[in-house]
Amino acid sequence: MSARLPLAPHGLACVQNSPASTAREQRLNALNFDTIDPSLLTVDNQFLLLMSLFSLSESQKEFARALSGEVSDWEVVFRSAARNHSLPQLARNLREIGWPDAARPFQTEVQEAVAQQALQNLKVVSELRRFVETCVYPLDINFVVFKGIVLAREFYPDIGLRPCRDIDIAVEPQRFAQLLRKALQEGYQLYAPNGKGGVLTKEPDIKALLKFARSAVLISPSGIAIDLQPGIDKFSGIFASYDLFDNLKMLDFGGLSLPVMEPEFLFNYICHHHARHLWSRLHWLSDVDALLHAPSFDLRRVRSLAQEFGQLGTVEATLEFHALAAAPERWGDQTTGRGAEFLRLCLLNLSGDLDLEKRMAMHMMGGEFMFSWQADSDLLRKARKNWLRTMLQPSFHQYQFCPLPPAMQWMYYPSRIAQLFSSGLRRLLIKPPSLNE
Repeated sequence: MSARLPLAPHGLACVQNSPASTAREQRLNALNFDTIDPSLLTVDNQFLLLMSLFSLSESQKEFARALSGEVSDWEVVFRSAARNHSLPQLARNLREIGWPDAARPFQTEVQEAVAQQALQNLKVVSELRRFVETCVYPLDINFVVFKGIVLAREFYPDIGLRPCRDIDIAVEPQRFAQLLRKALQEGYQLYAPNGKGGVLTKEPDIKALLKFARSAVLISPSGIAIDLQPGIDKFSGIFASYDLFDNLKMLDFGGLSLPVMEPEFLFNYICHHHARHLWSRLHWLSDVDALLHAPSFDLRRVRSLAQEFGQLGTVEATLEFHALAAAPERWGDQTTGRGAEFLRLCLLNLSGDLDLEKRMAMHMMGGEFMFSWQADSDLLRKARKNWLRTMLQPSFHQYQFCPLPPAMQWMYYPSRIAQLFSSGLRRLLIKPPSLNE
């Protein structure tokens, strides 16, 4: 191997290759297709998705072996797996089917990267314990730890198999500011939501973030990011009818008992969350597969909750997408339907092209739904209404660009409206993905 692959743990140092302009335009043009662009249905892509699954059956292993013999570029496959946070799962499944000869030149480096990811996850576990014990418990706040490290601990056989970049914690909204300030007292550093502008230390900046931002990013003394959120809903209030903090279960976490979501609610949440982010990471497909393989997982209750939340379309499409990724047969005529829409979003985002992802996300309804069939019509209307109301509010980015004292912050409104008008024009000029009505 002439050069080392950028297979850094948790994806932070992975090279985001700048694709050639012609390749980028081809992917952008794919947004105009009503069906999946055939150029996306490659052996390499199907192999990547299949090998990102949590567990492979014997028929899937046999099919994976057949596909592995046709992989066109193993370096690209490993780069894509690292960028999409599925490298540990890929390495595990390669051990199950046997490393192909063509992939062996990369085996040592892949194993080293997987080991580094496991160490990263252990650091996340240690920081989670520290944050809960020093910041959360002293305030006696209702909270829930979700996604990332909790999924790795509860549903994966090895905590290093599920890459984790940060810690996601939701708290009751009325206690959000209190917990944030407690963390600052304990030595955590506060960053702006967009990661720009450095550490926020001045009191006016902190007050502005609490006023304008919908979440906060804390960096621990050991360098681990904590995504602190006042609840889990965005614009639609899709989970508002569910009393989250009264429907939690406790998970043993190395002697520490932590509140986590029940599996069936968690499945509903990740279906919504991953679809809202356009299935742009492969470890999200691993999460779906891991939950479906959990011994006590109740798919009937999942569908019942989805009906209650008004998002049965999203859940059913997720299951269809999973079935397409897991099918031990070549992609072909069966890649149609709602699950195929999610598959197409995933394949378009394998490149890690953030510009492409942002352009696609510009067409989401109410900032949460790419397709009208994902949720009930009243939920879509509510999402649009709340999204518009939120979009009309000044943003922390405006404050960062031009800090104003509280008495003058009304001046952000005119520039915000002008900004929305400009982005609205861009939305009109870019044809969206197939929004099957």
